[in-house]
Amino acid sequence: MKVLSIDAIINKDDNYIKYLESNGITVDHITGGEDIQSIVKYTHYDVIILDIILPYIDGMELINIIKANSISSAIIVYSYVSNENIIREAFVNGADYYLIKPADPELLLRRINSFSKENIAIAQKTSEYKGKEFNIEKSIRNLLKELGISSNLKGYKYVVDAITMYIDN
Repeated sequence: MKVLSIDAIINKDDNYIKYLESNGITVDHITGGEDIQSIVKYTHYDVIILDIILPYIDGMELINIIKANSISSAIIVYSYVSNENIIREAFVNGADYYLIKPADPELLLRRINSFSKENIAIAQKTSEYKGKEFNIEKSIRNLLKELGISSNLKGYKYVVDAITMYIDN
């Protein structure tokens, strides 16, 4: 598992990097002064942990850059900023998880590991479909069935059409 930490300040009381490394996670750390954009674009990381407050670039702007370049890394915002509007904006911009400092590093480790398991499951499902014809509408119907949503339900066709349109766009 390869993680990029982008954080200008690492407190000795909250040194999550040492904890992650002691648990087998490879962590590259940059403070934000480096050329973040090229590092993020040209090096693959499973997870990117970043602070909202960074020198030279805003954390929200960095999330937008990551998403605009179709980088598949999971994004965990780990910041002292606890304002609800900023947290909401981080999720809207594409953050996968938001953790307020200081936090138990075990929680951060669990979240990183959960993203790893999700990525493996997605890769396995993707490889299952290679070379096969994929019917999106059938997949949506199967998913709705798994969720317990009956096809007899009023508006069912509308829901299937809406999800299909969302995926197509």
